[in-house]
Amino acid sequence: SGTFRYGLGDQQRQLDLAPFWIAQYPITYAQFEAFLSAPDGYSDPRWWVDLVQQPMTTQWFKYANHPRENVSWWQAVAFTRWLDALLPASSRPAAGSIRLPTEWEWEKAARGIDGRLYPWGDEYRAGYANVDEVSGGQGATYLPHTTAVGLYPQAASPFGVQDLCGNVWEWCLNEHAHPHHLGVSGQAVRVVRGGSWDDAPLVAQCAFRAGSLPASRFSGRGLRVVLGAAPVIPE
Repeated sequence: SGTFRYGLGDQQRQLDLAPFWIAQYPITYAQFEAFLSAPDGYSDPRWWVDLVQQPMTTQWFKYANHPRENVSWWQAVAFTRWLDALLPASSRPAAGSIRLPTEWEWEKAARGIDGRLYPWGDEYRAGYANVDEVSGGQGATYLPHTTAVGLYPQAASPFGVQDLCGNVWEWCLNEHAHPHHLGVSGQAVRVVRGGSWDDAPLVAQCAFRAGSLPASRFSGRGLRVVLGAAPVIPE
């Protein structure tokens, strides 16, 4: 909880957030498969209220410990609802529910409180993330696929959160054009953060904002969950 520096350049400002917990890693292929195969999982209409239920698409890189990708924003929200229903009250460290992060929560988890550009500091370091270093002229490595979560422990954020730079873009709750809109209904473009295996390091900076339609599914789109109270729009 508390304040942190949000945004870049002239847009940078101090924001104050309520306490929340964020997953150390993105949701993996194996974890999302549990949702798909559970009798009360993907096909259960309870998780799709105000959402569009799409036919599930195939993972591009089918490794159990890689991030789940090729997942739409609607599918990501449905997963968080299912997972939240499974969590016993005794296992919750505080009042709240499992959901997608707001982009403010995501950015704080990635850059800490001091406004750094990357989880580890202000300069990109070659070999610290699964990104396209070659096209960005910032290293010699380009792996044309996802990697196992936690493969870059040297790149953990100040809070110990990993894979926030590269690997897969991560869906956030916010509408891209109107970040204060956090409701789940509608077709508005939603925020994605963090860059992917197919992006240059510049795009994977902690404060870089991008967006996708909620129906979009790509090999570089994934998700991470938070546990927290209903999100509050910071002043």
